[in-house]
Parts: sequence; C-alpha cells; structure tokens
Amino acid sequence: MRSKLIIALAFVLLGSSTAVMAQLIQANITDSSFLIPPKAVIDTSQSSDSLFANATKNSIFFAPGVSNDTVYAYSYNYSNESSNLLLIKRAIDASTLKAKGNDVTINIPIKSKSGVSVQTDIGYISFVYMRDDGNGTADQLYFSALPLSADSNTQLTANDVKLTNNTSLNSTFIDGLAWLQDGYFIIPFLEIDISDGFEKAIYLQAVKASDGSLLFPSAVKVASFNNPPGTTVPTAGANKHTNASSIYIVYRVNDTRTIFQNSMSFPNGKVDEPTTLVSDNDTITYIPDGIIAANTVFGIVLKRLKMQQNQTLIDSLIAYYNGTTSKPQTLDVTIPQDISDVAIQAYNYKSGFILLTQFIKGNDTNYDMQIFNSDGSQQVAQKTLAYASVITPMVFFIDASGVLWLGYSDYDKSSDKVSKAYLGKVLE
Repeated sequence: MRSKLIIALAFVLLGSSTAVMAQLIQANITDSSFLIPPKAVIDTSQSSDSLFANATKNSIFFAPGVSNDTVYAYSYNYSNESSNLLLIKRAIDASTLKAKGNDVTINIPIKSKSGVSVQTDIGYISFVYMRDDGNGTADQLYFSALPLSADSNTQLTANDVKLTNNTSLNSTFIDGLAWLQDGYFIIPFLEIDISDGFEKAIYLQAVKASDGSLLFPSAVKVASFNNPPGTTVPTAGANKHTNASSIYIVYRVNDTRTIFQNSMSFPNGKVDEPTTLVSDNDTITYIPDGIIAANTVFGIVLKRLKMQQNQTLIDSLIAYYNGTTSKPQTLDVTIPQDISDVAIQAYNYKSGFILLTQFIKGNDTNYDMQIFNSDGSQQVAQKTLAYASVITPMVFFIDASGVLWLGYSDYDKSSDKVSKAYLGKVLE
C-alpha cells in the first residue's frame, strides 16, 4: 500500500576506490527538469548542522508545511530499548531554501516491538507501529500523529490509538502507508499468519486528525484470501484528492492469478462486493502498482509483465479510469528496454494529474515525470528527473499550494551516514 508522499529512488555511486576513504553516494539530477534545481539544506560537516551528524540515508525525510512558505527537513531515530522516538526538525524557507530559526529536538514516547513507520502529510507526521499488550497477548497495531508545527513541548495530536482488536496469537500485521484524507488518517494493513507468513486479509481503519478518535468501532475487513508472502501487493487510495466518497483497495489473489478491486464507501465504511479487473494468461502477469486520486480523474494502475528470454520484464502500464472495470487504457509512458520493475506515484495537478515513474533494472534506476489530462492524454511530455545505480531513498511531496518538491541525500556507502541533504522544486 502506498502513501501519496513518499517513494524510493536509486542513486549513482561516486567516490574513492581506496579502502580508507569514504565512498560517497550522490544523485545524478537532471537540473533542466526542475523549476529550482536541488540545493543543499543540510551539511553535516558544518557545526551549525551538528544535530543531524548521526542521520543516515533512511532517517532523513522531508515534509510540507501548512502554508506554502515553509517546508521541513527531519531526521529520526527510534530506540526499542527506551521506547523513544527522537526527531530533529529544521524549518526551511520555501523561497530561499535557507533554515528558518533554530533546529528543534522532539522526544516522542512510542512503545513498539518492531520499529516505527514514519509518514508525512500536509500538517502532520504520523507513526504506525506494532506491539502486544503484555506477556502472552496478541499483536496489535497502533497509531500516533504529531503536528508539523511541533516543538519540544508539543503533545501528540493522536496518541497511541489502538487500530486492532486482535485475539489470535497466530496473527500479526503489516501496515500500509497512511495518508490524510478529508480530515482522517486512512490506515490500510495486512493480517499475516505468523506460522507460515501467509497473507490472510486486508483491513482498513481511519483516525480523526483533530482528536485521534476512530472512525469505525473496529477495523473494517476489506477482503480475505490465503496468499503466500509478498503476493497480495495491495494498494489503496481515494476516488478524489479531496471530498472523497470512496476508498478503493486493489489486490492480487494468488491461486486464481486475478486482480480484484474492492470499494469502501467513505466515511460510512460499507464495503462492496469485490470486482474482477483482470486475470493472468500464459504469458502475461498483472500486478497492482498505484492509484490516481486527482480532483478531475480517478484511476487504478496495473503493471503488465511478460516473459521474455526467461526473464519477467515490464510490458506496459494500464489504467482503469473513473470506476470502469473493462477496457483499460494504456498509459502513454515510454518504458526503457529490459526494465524488470516499475513503480508509480500520482498526484493531483490542475486539470489532470502528475505521474512519477520509477524504472528499475537490477540496481539501475531512473525516475521520470509527466503530466496527463483527465482523459489520460499527455499534457506535458515525459522527462527524466534523476538516474542512478545504487538504491537510496528519495522523497517527493506536494506542498499546501500544490507545488511538487524533491528531497534526497548524499551518504557514505559504508556507514550510511548523510553528508548533505537537498531540496529542489520540481513543478508548480
């Protein structure tokens, strides 16, 4: 399941070939594809940035402010031993890309048995985590949220909200990435059989952003199945960027090799019967890849894979627009040759939507952007933002005024420690 804000991208390796010097992983960025090319907003070699000195490639993230004049850079570290999540926050002027005020340290008490998923949306950082309720009790999923305006004294807006009422010691959960929808955090998650890792069901719960109350008395079961580990590949999203009336959940059932979609009325939680989108044949396999949730168009995107010379390669991306379940439209995306995987991320944009496409070939990755009209026709031609050969995180997000930003880091290959972190404005 995919949030609307965070996606990974690979980078290219540059640096020393000697054993004693650091090997610096740096991005290859296509400056001409940016409105404002990325600039360094954190430099850990500087004393002024000392609070970020221990930040690693996986602990740096970026977030939009509640207004378009400020964006944020964060690092985080979670300790299971102390049940504490430490956040370092830097406010950044969106015009100059310079720090605003002093960096802030925030300590958040969170008890988890398997780490914390950290996600962002306009106005909030949210945390999903799992633990049991004592010795001999079943695993439960929990949620908390913090306003982006938080300082060292700010209390969590939603504090330790219990999402599940699990009574089975043989069940655990994998959370999907939450997103903020019309005043609620939407949290989809998978139920997992502990004994064999099989994926058993998809659930969905929603938490009110203002006070942390649950939308549904108990998590809504969207679908049941018995899929081997990693084969359900669920994705979820709303039918509109704002004022949504439905949440769509798309997933694969392994034994029938079929892609299904379920819709849940929002906010009442009524789940419709599953609808078949498409089934595999002898040469073609379909995998869910994302949801387009714009103001003027809704779409479900699948990747179409084919066998070629004993390899499974990406053939095309197809989209089911505006609730249709037949005659999908092929997305007008140029796919590089011999691509083994692709991941898409879509954002609302004026009269259509932005599509960000990550192409993967081994460790090589390039990331393209294009803009489509609401009828699926191309509005702005496909262009490359970055390309790489070493995988490392990259963050895209939309700010309060609809501007698309990119954040990423240079880091040392051996230690994963960040040397510089960058922000760039892609599109407005």
